[in-house]
Formats: sequence, structure tokens, C-alpha cells
Amino acid sequence: MVESALMRIFPEHIRESKRKVYAFGVIYVIGSLIVFAILNYFAWTAGPVTELFLLYVVGWISFYVPLFIFYISAQWKVTETGFTVNKRVGIVVVLSLILGGYVYMKEPGILVVEKWYYSVIEAFARTGEEVYFRGFIYTLVLKLLQHKKKPWMWAVLLSSIGFSAVHTQTLLSEYSTSIFQVLLFALFMAYLRHLTGSILPGITVHCFVTGGLAGVLFGWFIYVLFVLLSYHRGSKAI
Repeated sequence: MVESALMRIFPEHIRESKRKVYAFGVIYVIGSLIVFAILNYFAWTAGPVTELFLLYVVGWISFYVPLFIFYISAQWKVTETGFTVNKRVGIVVVLSLILGGYVYMKEPGILVVEKWYYSVIEAFARTGEEVYFRGFIYTLVLKLLQHKKKPWMWAVLLSSIGFSAVHTQTLLSEYSTSIFQVLLFALFMAYLRHLTGSILPGITVHCFVTGGLAGVLFGWFIYVLFVLLSYHRGSKAI
């Protein structure tokens, strides 16, 4: 019933044959935001993730799953979901390497978060968040509202609100960041997504904050895998 109602409100440019997968996407987003909001409030712990609980792993994998479903069922191109290589992305990489090298020389301990293992975990988790919010949700909004005036503004706004909504740990007294600060961070990352056409800036910043320089490198590795997937599917990422 919910799916059929959603299909009726989809704009005409969404072909009838693809409306079911778009309805699934909207339902997936709504359901996942509710689940993640609950989990973050009751299962959040301070500091980097150091143990691989099954619940965490399932949640992180669920960040990546919808993109692959839409690559296959809706024929989305990998490049349009934020995995591309262009001049602006190149500038981000060069600046990151320069700043990262400078920071490492000043503070070698920033290379990893306690252990390499922790940086890998954080990179997979935080890159997953960028893939989901600035990759999947951002693109989904663009597709659904492409005939609206400035659809990218809606994509920036709605993906950022979704990102902020799941960070319910901001409501806990022991969490030092407010939900308003999280929203500002999300808006900035989403705007960079718009400017560069890539989620690499978000991956870089997000992974550095939680996983150190090693986290950034692991995040970049995941990004490169998606770029290679684009080439495999016959779509140039450069």
C-alpha cells in the first residue's frame, strides 16, 4: 500500500518500469534513518570503534547496498553518484596530501587512531556514511526532483537533514557536538559534493576526523574501487 502510494506521486519523468525501484529507495531511506537514529542513541560509544559487533557491521554494509541495487535496477551511472575524477577532485587530493604531510611532520601520532585496525574500521564506516548520504540519498533526490528549479539545493538540504537526523547521540549529555554543528558539517560536505561532483572531499574530511591520516588513505582506496567499477561498466570516470 505504501509503495503504491509512493508510485502515484512520482513525477512523470520517472519511467513506469523504474518507479518500483524508486519507491523501494524512498522506503529504504525512511526506514534506515529511523533505525540508525535509534541505534545511535542507544548504542553510541565515545572514541573510535574498536570491536566489530555484528550490529555495527550490518549497519555499515547497509550504507553501500542501495547504490548497487540502483546501479543494476535503475541503470544509475557510478559517476553520477559521486565517484568521478576531475580537476576539482585533483585539487582536493593535492591539497590533502600537502596538508596531510604537514600535519604528520608536526604530529606523527595523527597517522592512525591508536592502531591501524581501528583506522580501517573507521574508514569503512565513515566512507559508508558518505556513500549513503552524499552518494545515494543525494543522487536519489536529484533524480526525483530534476525538473525542479535548482534540484541540487534540494539534494544538499535533504541529504544533510537526513545525516543530522540519524546523529541522535548529539542528544546525549556526554556527546560534545550539537546537532546544529552536525547539520552545518553535513551542509558543507554536501555543498562540496555539488561543487566537485564527487564525494571524495567528504570522505577525506570525515575519515581524517575519526580515523587519522591512515583512515583517509583507506577511504580513498574504497573510492578508487568505485571508480574502477565505473570503468568496468563502460562509464568513464575522468
